[in-house]
Amino acid sequence: IMQDFGRARRLASADQREAILATYRTCCREGCDVPAYLSEIDHIEPWYPTGRTNLDNLAPLCAADNKWKSRHPDRVEVIDQGDGTVSMRFHRYSKLRPRHWTDRQ
Repeated sequence: IMQDFGRARRLASADQREAILATYRTCCREGCDVPAYLSEIDHIEPWYPTGRTNLDNLAPLCAADNKWKSRHPDRVEVIDQGDGTVSMRFHRYSKLRPRHWTDRQ
């Protein structure tokens, strides 16, 4: 029986990790091929302030991607794959840069 911990526990349990590794082959960031077993278990909705340590809120992210996501949470797009898994798309560069027309004079 898989246990969800809600807010009572931050880190995934061994059983939760095993379930994630049975579901994902690689880091869930699009284009990353680091094997899931070498990845960290990440909270899809970040633990702080409200994320839960429930299986449906956990996914593997390699250490580099997990660090980047924690620094840029507003640039992460979570895509539901429809099979109980997600992929994450990182928007590394801002698409729109405001222009200051007064600077051109």
